[in-house]
Amino acid sequence: MQDFIALNIDNHNYSISICQKTANDADSIKILIPVYILSKKGYEIFRVCIESLKRNTQENHEIWIIDNNSPTKYSKKLSIIKNINIITNKTEPINKRIITKEKK
Repeated sequence: MQDFIALNIDNHNYSISICQKTANDADSIKILIPVYILSKKGYEIFRVCIESLKRNTQENHEIWIIDNNSPTKYSKKLSIIKNINIITNKTEPINKRIITKEKK
């Protein structure tokens, strides 16, 4: 199931999609992981970490990945990872200098 939400907070528009692939009972542990993936190597490291987390978490749990506007080619790869839920924020950052180098 995928839902799309548009929000306006402090005169800034946000475009968010939610893809819930797994749902456990209300008492399950919710693991929230914000991520911004910039490279193929970064994606591979992240994927290995998620698979390790799934293997080593014995309690009933849900994993929620919060993708903070990663480039599309890496953002799409997140949906390949099984048994995770994804919240995708496709809104440009308010202050782009936080994630990009300034050119002199």
